[in-house]
Amino acid sequence: MRNGELQSMKKAKFKMTEIGPIPENWEVKRLGEVLTIGNGKDYKHLTSGTIPVYGTGGLMTYVNDWLYDGATVCIGRKGTIDVPQYHEGKIWTVDTLYYTYDFKDVDIKFLYYLFLRIDWLSYNSATGVPSLTAKAICDIEVVLPPLAEQKAIAEALSDVDELLAAMTTLIEKKRAIKQGTMQELLTGKKRLVGFKNFESSCLCASVLKKDAGVVEDGFNTETQRRRGTEFKMTEIGPIPKDWEVKRVGDIGQVITGSTPPRNNSANWGGDFNWISAKDFNGKYISKTEEHITEAGKRFCRLLPENSVLVTCIASIGLNAIAKKACATNQQINAVVCRVDLPEYLYYQICYRSGDLKILAGQTAVPIIGKKQFEDVLIPVPTLAEQKAIAEVLSDMDAEIEALEAKRAKYESIKQSMMQE
Repeated sequence: MRNGELQSMKKAKFKMTEIGPIPENWEVKRLGEVLTIGNGKDYKHLTSGTIPVYGTGGLMTYVNDWLYDGATVCIGRKGTIDVPQYHEGKIWTVDTLYYTYDFKDVDIKFLYYLFLRIDWLSYNSATGVPSLTAKAICDIEVVLPPLAEQKAIAEALSDVDELLAAMTTLIEKKRAIKQGTMQELLTGKKRLVGFKNFESSCLCASVLKKDAGVVEDGFNTETQRRRGTEFKMTEIGPIPKDWEVKRVGDIGQVITGSTPPRNNSANWGGDFNWISAKDFNGKYISKTEEHITEAGKRFCRLLPENSVLVTCIASIGLNAIAKKACATNQQINAVVCRVDLPEYLYYQICYRSGDLKILAGQTAVPIIGKKQFEDVLIPVPTLAEQKAIAEVLSDMDAEIEALEAKRAKYESIKQSMMQE
């Protein structure tokens, strides 16, 4: 915030109201004084078209007629009642979603940001599925500045929203590029400089970051000749001739975790990391929600730093590398690599998480047994190429993480702006 704006705020005069002090030229009004609640309707009698239909969860489908035309703020009547939506133009809302109209002395975009700050669940009128009544909404008291100030506030917050949306789009693009790069590098369809594939399709980190990497059919004779890489057929499909296929159990020792008895408090509350599925949030795990004591360690299989951790019960395929010595629960299989790089195995598991889910089956509680997991096959190049591949993908991860941190910072700034 600029110094002039700070000084202006400091000089602002306030008045006391039933909901606390507010600037002298602001007003307290009931929502019913500035808007009318519209009820959504069933759309099943309509045919397919171009008009969006919204429910409490967002866009549902498109139809050939509209219920309302113009800017509006929507809020749930039943179910998800605490997620406001802003829409412009022709729309249809289902009967679980209210829309608003007939606005009086209120900027509609400002109203949307105002709705974001209301604790809607505190107005729930049902004991089962959350519900809002139109009367409850109309009776809510809000603080409104003059219309010109409403517009200025809404414009400032909209600018931040546009920035957040642009960053989200950029992050999604970077993730798609990374996924394409994994598909090529982790299968050998494209090779990095110096690894037998530099004649016509050399890749380096800077190129990969800019290029989504459209995958070619790299396994016909002409393409092999042009690329300078020959492939061989294996049980997991074609891979470069100088790669090999390894079982996870051959890459490293597979260790299944365990849980110390919880009825003995002496096992818990120490400083040794004990990892469960809720601790997976990114490439590395250095902090955990729960810790065990020296006594608790006796019931666990202790893992060294850089163990590759994979969930094999219920939440199949979550994957991370332990940054510290740790223990895990029985939901997790750890791989202590013998020679191959943990980072390379981590990215292979990331790429093949869908295959792991298929392997686990469609049972009520999906599970991959230890022997099944040990028998999972991974294509493996030389250590030098593993390192090169891991470095490229790690650089991409670092770029995505930096963007996510920046987006989180802007989101925090937006929340502070709304509070101010």
